[in-house]
Amino acid sequence: DNRSVDPPGKQLDVIFTVTNPSGTLAASVGVGGRIRRIDVNDVSGLDEAQLSEEIAELATLARERARAAQHEVTAELMRRLGQDRANVSAFLQYSIDLPTFESASALQAEAFSARYRANDD
Repeated sequence: DNRSVDPPGKQLDVIFTVTNPSGTLAASVGVGGRIRRIDVNDVSGLDEAQLSEEIAELATLARERARAAQHEVTAELMRRLGQDRANVSAFLQYSIDLPTFESASALQAEAFSARYRANDD
């Protein structure tokens, strides 16, 4: 999970990047979940369908990271306004469906485990 910020003078834009375990593909999304960049290294071992599937999965995982950041920022802002952080966090997770960083990390670990276990078979 990489986060970068644009240089001073530009509009602030936080980027979330998820790279596959082999380092051949990476998807970067903005905090709103829009894809900003796809980095491709050596994907010669993938056919078109596999490549598109992998890009879609990485973009989805990066989007979940961005959504987790929205959760974190909202919970912290509400805490600063006097709200109970745990209650706000539970509301965001269960009523609004914004994941925590922990659940986004678990989703990524599960996705990578399933994909690379399947590719080893």
